[in-house]
Amino acid sequence: MPATSFVDASHRVVVTICSGQLTLDEVKTTFADTRRHPDFHPDFRQLINLSKVSKCLLYSKDLYQLRQEHDPFSNKGKRAVVAPHGVLFGIGRMYQQILNSQEFEVFDSLVEARTWLGLNAVMLDAALQSASSALRLKEETSLLDVPSDDPSGDTTPKHLRKGSSG
Repeated sequence: MPATSFVDASHRVVVTICSGQLTLDEVKTTFADTRRHPDFHPDFRQLINLSKVSKCLLYSKDLYQLRQEHDPFSNKGKRAVVAPHGVLFGIGRMYQQILNSQEFEVFDSLVEARTWLGLNAVMLDAALQSASSALRLKEETSLLDVPSDDPSGDTTPKHLRKGSSG
């Protein structure tokens, strides 16, 4: 899963980490997960870290759809995107224009984003570690969910199955 969010209610912040190939479905899923979180409030601050994204498959029509139908945040809490690469920075700026909010900014460094959000480094490091751990857990779980190519559903590798020559 290339997108995951961690809700830190005690600091009123959501940390979203994206990695690998980022798609509309991934963003919709993390927005839905955030909205359903029992401690989430739409006025929380948000830090979105895109620095580990290798490919972004979001287009302007997708950004409009995200805003209209899926984004759980209000325009009251500050939101910062960390996008050190040109294309990702541009995607962040497009979303900023769509939101039309003074509370949404795009930065090319984590330090600038953290400072603008008013987050201290220790708290942010803890939140980033929690979000990274959640992302690793999601990735490991999704690897376990890969369907078997065997019609019986047996997930044992073919070369280890009884009676297999292969």
